[in-house]
Amino acid sequence: THWLQRWLDAPPTPWIATALAVPLAVFAAVKWKRAKRRAFDLRAGIWGERYVAAVLDELRADGFQIVHDIPEKGYNIDHVVIGPTGVYTVETKTRTKRSDRRDVKVLYDGDRVLVDGRQPDRDPLTQAQAQARRVREILKDQTDETVNVQPTVTYPGWFVESSVRAPTVWVLNEKILVARIREAPTVLPPDKVNVYANALRRHVRSTFGDIELE
Repeated sequence: THWLQRWLDAPPTPWIATALAVPLAVFAAVKWKRAKRRAFDLRAGIWGERYVAAVLDELRADGFQIVHDIPEKGYNIDHVVIGPTGVYTVETKTRTKRSDRRDVKVLYDGDRVLVDGRQPDRDPLTQAQAQARRVREILKDQTDETVNVQPTVTYPGWFVESSVRAPTVWVLNEKILVARIREAPTVLPPDKVNVYANALRRHVRSTFGDIELE
């Protein structure tokens, strides 16, 4: 603005500087708020995955094996549970309850999920089904067996209301998910549990190196 004043031979005025500064300040504030929100969501997501991992680990006492955080290209599979009642992928969705109402909940009708009345930006059902397909492909490649993999989505700490009797994708909170897995019919003998769990670990190590899986 000083060069412009000299060129125009005009007296000093704060209005030009103010006109330029205000939009820049608003833009910076919006960017900062978005970055802060992303950082908060990232921390919450990490906490949620660790918390769900700890809850799922309770199943080990019942003969289950759990493989956590399986990296794939561009995404990761949060958890895979392998045990007497089958194989399950678990997609964790950590969401902060931003409403003061006590009746906030997750609604699931079999086709879509609403979190406190809002549809998520990314469809968790599509994500869960894609992860289950990927685990099925890995097990087929490693064992030459076609294994049924149940896709699940968990919302830790939320009340989940479902109107579906036999959903393709399970949508539950973490405690109900563990109970549902534990109470399902027995379909796998212990030797198959070991075979499938080791197959997943072998796949990850052969693709991404010797990393910690549990």
